[in-house]
Amino acid sequence: EPPDGGEPLLIEVMRAGRRVAPKEPVNALRERCIAGLKHLPRPCLQIRRSAAYPVRYSKRLQTMLERVRRRVRRYAVK
Repeated sequence: EPPDGGEPLLIEVMRAGRRVAPKEPVNALRERCIAGLKHLPRPCLQIRRSAAYPVRYSKRLQTMLERVRRRVRRYAVK
């Protein structure tokens, strides 16, 4: 699902056991990680204290979740 006003956190690198993205130098990976950390709220960067990080599910994801739950209930062994 495309992010709403944001950037995806993950990129597809492998599909069906095969690499689909070109290899990147370690320096580029490190720089992307550092840049990503700069977008996190300061409380989320603390090691000793946990911070609440609000996560909201899109309507599409909620609909998919309910569909899966109904299927699981229907086929669950009783």
